Amino acid sequence: MKSKWNDDQLKAIESVDNNTLVSASAGSGKTAVTIERIIRIIKNKIAPVKRIVMLAFSNAVAAELKERISQELIKAMREEGADKEYLREQIDDVSMADISTVHSFCGNLVKEFFEEAEVDPSYAILEPAEREGMLDKAVDTVLKSYGEAADPTVSSLKFTFGTDKEFRSQIKRTYGFLEAQPDRQKWLDGAFSGYALSDYAAKELLSDT
Repeated sequence: MKSKWNDDQLKAIESVDNNTLVSASAGSGKTAVTIERIIRIIKNKIAPVKRIVMLAFSNAVAAELKERISQELIKAMREEGADKEYLREQIDDVSMADISTVHSFCGNLVKEFFEEAEVDPSYAILEPAEREGMLDKAVDTVLKSYGEAADPTVSSLKFTFGTDKEFRSQIKRTYGFLEAQPDRQKWLDGAFSGYALSDYAAKELLSDT
């Protein structure tokens, strides 16, 4: 019987003792290959599902992965010679397995090791709408403080971006970029190192935000 997997897919599926990077176009079967690889790891008792970490970009995808893995394990139980007790245990463990979004997985790590991370264990991850509202308030506060100080830098930057709305949007986009930097202050210092001292207020504006 002809295998439903091509040679490259089989290489990824059977490569369980080293790091493997799979790069393929949309619709080429990456998810199916990943699930088959996980199922074989579980069936061959290389690792139980509770020792496997799978990270997805959305809760919907994570839920789909759990569902598909459960379905494949149920199929595996019907195979001749299958260790039904072991597979049944794996199916029960799928719901609690580390198959989640990056945010969820990292959040669980922080909650488990909150003392080492020096974080309050009762913290919560902001929803996008909450984050946007808090960022808007922060921008308002900073711009208000510069307005009260009659700082000409703000007026100059507003003029550069044309409208107050675009100016605020640019501040938030820049802040989003800075959040992704390993060392925000170091990046700012390097970005402004070639500018005159008169431009320093622009740097301070971003730092305050």
